[in-house]
Amino acid sequence: MKVAVYDGPRQPFRIEERPVPVPEGDELLVRVGRCGICGSDVSTYTGAAGMEPGVVYGHEFAGEVVGLGGAVRGIEVGQRVTAQCVTGCGHCEECRQGHLVFCPEWRTHPSGGFGQFMTIPEREAYVLPPALSFEDGALVEPLAVGLHGVRLSRLDATSRVLVLGAGAIGLAAAFWARRLGAQRIAVAATSERRKSFAFEMGASDFITIGEEAEGLIHGSLGGPPDIVFECAGAAGATMRAMEWVGPKGRVVGMGYGLHPEQITTAVPLMKEILLQFSMTYDRQDYEEVIATLAAGHLEPRCMVTDTVPLEGLTRAVEGLLDGAPQCKVMVDPWA
Repeated sequence: MKVAVYDGPRQPFRIEERPVPVPEGDELLVRVGRCGICGSDVSTYTGAAGMEPGVVYGHEFAGEVVGLGGAVRGIEVGQRVTAQCVTGCGHCEECRQGHLVFCPEWRTHPSGGFGQFMTIPEREAYVLPPALSFEDGALVEPLAVGLHGVRLSRLDATSRVLVLGAGAIGLAAAFWARRLGAQRIAVAATSERRKSFAFEMGASDFITIGEEAEGLIHGSLGGPPDIVFECAGAAGATMRAMEWVGPKGRVVGMGYGLHPEQITTAVPLMKEILLQFSMTYDRQDYEEVIATLAAGHLEPRCMVTDTVPLEGLTRAVEGLLDGAPQCKVMVDPWA
């Protein structure tokens, strides 16, 4: 099979042939249909994430089951599936809840979605309804990240909501904030290149971050935000969220930042802020995302702005680093 191998910081992904994995026990052999490029893949490419070289990454994937291990009982060849970003032991309480990143034995998939085939355990597979495409299936993972964070915020219809960052996670947060009842949702970002996506995903306003941003946010929401979703992961973003949230407000951190963050603790103390971080998702989140898409709520499709072959992965990642006007770039391993 053809794969794109990470060779180290700033090195082009190496395209090579590797043996197709053989499913064993309860494993499914999946022919990958699409795999999205995540912000963490960009951090892997730069070296900031400190990931191991020689590995095939890609965790926002969906594909078709083409082979079964001998212990598989509930899934059939031909069904379309997706799965979470890591795999777990299958026995601990976190695995039972489907929050696999907290399994003490969690690990990355043996070979990821930046390749033509991969294996996943049957217990971790989510079957996609026939109406959903491979692209829809590859959007489940980032949408589940957004849903988990919005759930943790405990927002309601009266909540004034601010989303910092208009990448896939920020847009997902806006989508779920709207779906779960919020009426006033402002998305703020440093550029307008994803403004149209924000409105399609449910935002009631879009604000370009500048000197007057805080006043514009108050005007848009009718006061300071009750909840701020920090989805940018940029230096200073968490502190900015705490400065802009209202008294007794909540800040939910979903941005993947790999830098030290300087916090003036008097700011959250004087406002009695609740700071909550959100780590990936659980089984309930995945199931709700799939059910929502299957019910016809397909606004997230707007985020898919390009599809590239494995050979185009390096150029696509470099484009995202350079501020290309893309949102979610998909990889088609068979193109």
